[in-house]
Amino acid sequence: MKQGDFQPPYRKTLIALLLGAAFLRLLNLGTQSLWFDEIITWLRATLPFGQFLEFSRTNIVHPPLYFLLMRLVSYLGTDEFTLRFPSACLGIIGVASMYSLVRKLYGRKVGLVAAALLAVNPFHIWYSQEARMYALVFLESLFIGFYFLRGRGYETWGDGAGLLVFSAFAYVTHYFCLLLPLAQYFYILLKFRETHCLLRRWVLLQALAAIPIGTWVIFIALSPEKHMGIGWIPKPGLADLLLTLVNFGVTLPGHLDIWSGIAFIPFGISLAWAAWRNRDRAWWLSWLFIPPAVVLFISLTTGRHFYADRFFSICLPAFFLMLGWGAGSLPSLRWRRALIALLLLASLAGLLRMHLSPLFIREDWRGVCAFLQAQWRAGDLVVVDREAWRIPLHYYGCEFPVLVKESWEVKPGQRQGRVWIVCRNPYEWPHPPARPREFDILSDRMIDLGESKVRMHRHFIGIEVLLVD
Repeated sequence: MKQGDFQPPYRKTLIALLLGAAFLRLLNLGTQSLWFDEIITWLRATLPFGQFLEFSRTNIVHPPLYFLLMRLVSYLGTDEFTLRFPSACLGIIGVASMYSLVRKLYGRKVGLVAAALLAVNPFHIWYSQEARMYALVFLESLFIGFYFLRGRGYETWGDGAGLLVFSAFAYVTHYFCLLLPLAQYFYILLKFRETHCLLRRWVLLQALAAIPIGTWVIFIALSPEKHMGIGWIPKPGLADLLLTLVNFGVTLPGHLDIWSGIAFIPFGISLAWAAWRNRDRAWWLSWLFIPPAVVLFISLTTGRHFYADRFFSICLPAFFLMLGWGAGSLPSLRWRRALIALLLLASLAGLLRMHLSPLFIREDWRGVCAFLQAQWRAGDLVVVDREAWRIPLHYYGCEFPVLVKESWEVKPGQRQGRVWIVCRNPYEWPHPPARPREFDILSDRMIDLGESKVRMHRHFIGIEVLLVD
């Protein structure tokens, strides 16, 4: 940063901003139970290295870089706080980087506005408190977008090196990062008269950046058995593009309600102003809309659905670049302050709702295991509806006999113990973190009990437990 950035009032504002961002990302970091995907992070971080490679070859939903980093973290501990702490740190670094990079492009005022909006953004805070790779993906994408934008003018070879390094890391962090060069290529074609001289150098950089992920793809291709693990994702529609933007701004509570629509109005004004007036709008719009549009097209034409908002953390930096410039560059000081205030209030209201609504509580595997341990008797048996649910039970210390529903064939009189049925909420939608709705294992007819009688029925966040004869 330049020396001027540390002169009042910018120094005090920036320090307060980073302290606030840290507080919001560390607040109650280990309070909620790990949900299933976070427990998979624990599993991949603690398996012996040979088993880790084999697991990664067969469960190919994500590349390995984040999980390799988490293997180092696991030596410090595997509790909820420790597993989520790297994401919180990456989230704080993301806020600091947003200010630093935007300042270099558009000045300190725009940088502060963009960083302030990111600091209190509920969507970014949620994924900065999750033991998954999305805070890292956001940071990598932010630097990729910055170096690509700077590289148009061939200012230094450092811009090309930055694009190369962060692209290489991003591609082995999440497969959706491979949509970023597609957005870049679309921009190059859109502005071909100005960027044609960039094309040869850009192709070379992308080829070099693709070497690590290409090596990984060859490695997993040699595996005879592979699972993608994304069958839960429902079919999206055209309206989901708008819902993604609203979710980025105020975080949807499982559906688009009136409050969310009204709260998003200042976001829409800022985005529209930036799209109309800024000279870099073509790159911003390509970055923000090409990845979800491509995924939506693939989902609608192939029937294979990949659309989930957290995967589009690659687009979130463009969203805040446009917000920061749009709100920070209005010609009237009065309107500028009013718009920034409305954006901050809408973000804080969304953040408050995220902390208060039960729809934003992660599934409670910890509560389920504590309940089973308290109720357990000799001879009892646990039945789950999927093999994968053994893993969270194991993480939280339930070393009970567990069977999968499909293999549960107990003949009358064969066993005298009780049977506990554990079933996870199957209802998903493309716009997490909120769940679309709760469920009831009995009223939703999710399991056929035959002539068995229900002796106990307990509801946990995202999970149901039955005790049957």
